[in-house]
Amino acid sequence: MGGKFLLQTLRLTFMSVMVAISRDRTGPIASTRTGVAFFFDHLGKFMTKVFVLFVSSIIMLLPAILILYIGEQLGITLFAMIFVAVLFAMTWVFSALVENMYVAQIYLWANRWNQEREKALKNNQNVTKLEEKERPIMLKNVFET
Repeated sequence: MGGKFLLQTLRLTFMSVMVAISRDRTGPIASTRTGVAFFFDHLGKFMTKVFVLFVSSIIMLLPAILILYIGEQLGITLFAMIFVAVLFAMTWVFSALVENMYVAQIYLWANRWNQEREKALKNNQNVTKLEEKERPIMLKNVFET
């Protein structure tokens, strides 16, 4: 379990670096610093996502386990194994999609908040907390800065 957690952490860190590279249009070293700092600044949010994704993957794989069991009881093992393999692949693709969207959403959210925070500090105004800021909706609007 510890190795899987480490790989998940490395993958999320890598994804935050990739979002920083594509979003900030800076060089690889500056984007790596930004992405890694961003990941560790928002570590709690990322770990919440890891837990939610783990639970949702288990829920998505319950039908596969049930089909495999029923197929074994009825003697239809080949078809059941192929179907379960397809369900496992779909779950893996869904997990990767959710991870990418989550990292991009958190990055855009934090980036927008940092810009507004800097503007508020410059104008001697109250700074809101990140959690008080509305999260960007990935499919409706993207905050261009």
